Amino acid sequence: MTRKKNIAWNVGEPDPGGRYTYDQIKVSLLMDLRDELQELNGHLRCAKVQKMFRDLTAIRQNTHRRKKR
Repeated sequence: MTRKKNIAWNVGEPDPGGRYTYDQIKVSLLMDLRDELQELNGHLRCAKVQKMFRDLTAIRQNTHRRKKR
């Protein structure tokens, strides 16, 4: 099987009763997960989100409890 990025996978047609097979459902689910993960990765690469992560790290480092002597 060859991996191809960002293409619409062909899940096939339903049977005459209008039902899809389990394999067709799995492919559809994988397509939806791929789309959601790509959207999430796009948001996480945003400059504002990256700045927020840096700020949170700085806050955590500056607010940790000091050891008792």
